[in-house]
Amino acid sequence: MNNALNKLVQARAKLVLYFPFYGSLALRLIWKETNEVPTAAVDGKTLFYNPKFIESLTNPECVFLVAHEVMHCALFHMSRRGNKEIRKWNIAGDYVINDILIQVKTNHGNTIQAMPKGGLHDIKYRGMSTDEIFALLPDDNKDGESATGTILDSPGDGTGLSNQERVQIEQE
Repeated sequence: MNNALNKLVQARAKLVLYFPFYGSLALRLIWKETNEVPTAAVDGKTLFYNPKFIESLTNPECVFLVAHEVMHCALFHMSRRGNKEIRKWNIAGDYVINDILIQVKTNHGNTIQAMPKGGLHDIKYRGMSTDEIFALLPDDNKDGESATGTILDSPGDGTGLSNQERVQIEQE
């Protein structure tokens, strides 16, 4: 097993043990190594990861990343986007997800570890939905690249998921 995959497996195991909601969702995703994405991405079925990026993360950051990607699925970011611009939608979703994960604590004081450097977080968006944040973001947000991944959901994105598959994933 390569180093990147090993880190992801360890991160998923930590989620299963300490954060079963996130861990159970992570267990459903297929993992696919690729150099086509700079960080990580999810389409609701597959978590695509760049091995160089994963290897650059600390183990706690890797735990955060896996939880982050499964939250894109849990919040239906792939199917709720509609015709909204995907990059801006992903940025809005990242603000929501990262704030949720930063606040997560178990009864025993465990936390979802550490957000990777470059992850998007701003307290001014706390309590807002992805749609609300999307409406506030400028259309030309060139500074909003996130180090915590993206979503893949358009028919031409190479993921190969049909609309029927997306509906099935949401129901599961």
